[in-house]
Amino acid sequence: MKRTAITALALCSLLGLCSLTSCSDKSSSSSSAADTYLQGSGEVAAGGSGSSEDETASGSSSEEWPLESPEEGAMDYDLGDYRTDPETGIKLYYDDTAFSRELMQTLEQYFLTFQNRDFEGYKEINYPEYCDDMETFLQKDYGYGLEESFNGQCDNLNDIMGGSFKITRVKAEASEEYDSEQEGIDDFLEYMDEVFGSSDFSTNVKNSGGELRYFTFYIMAEDADGEESMLVSQFNTLFLLKDGKYYTFG
Repeated sequence: MKRTAITALALCSLLGLCSLTSCSDKSSSSSSAADTYLQGSGEVAAGGSGSSEDETASGSSSEEWPLESPEEGAMDYDLGDYRTDPETGIKLYYDDTAFSRELMQTLEQYFLTFQNRDFEGYKEINYPEYCDDMETFLQKDYGYGLEESFNGQCDNLNDIMGGSFKITRVKAEASEEYDSEQEGIDDFLEYMDEVFGSSDFSTNVKNSGGELRYFTFYIMAEDADGEESMLVSQFNTLFLLKDGKYYTFG
């Protein structure tokens, strides 16, 4: 199994180490980070569709967020086209035939919970059964719970950025770690079963009636001085769309 594909934040919780790896050196320039940021193929994720449940459930369309292009010669020119979330100002890079706006919003909101140290928001974005099982696992094996793990992750992200940070850009693309998206889904859930010591977790998730998405993401952020750099690069994650809402696992 391709364990390197497991989401960085999931590993933080599972191993109790709270250790994310930044792809670019903190001292690197924002232009260098930008060069690193979008090296993906931009391929449509397997199973992705602009007409899938994830869009119809919300009743919104990509036209509400127009596609924007940086001016020629701008520092982020090579990053390509993006859409801006009007509520947060975060720039989102994604193929709207493969990823819905709602999925991208959930991904950015997930990282905003770390930026804002919002544990309640973090729990809301994570699948309820994951929160319950991870709490039990952490208490049994490490003697602390999900909230302490979350705070450790916040501390680690702050350390990467040299203090407080502000999310600026989010990108999603098809994972190249597996031949198909389904292989990534199966491997992720199998690993979670190994951690929790039971196949109940993956069985319940698969039988939930929701749609699972496995993909790669990148996150950029500004530090307290306004310098932009890579926060998380090329990590894979799993999301579940159930009853019109996206959840993640970690």
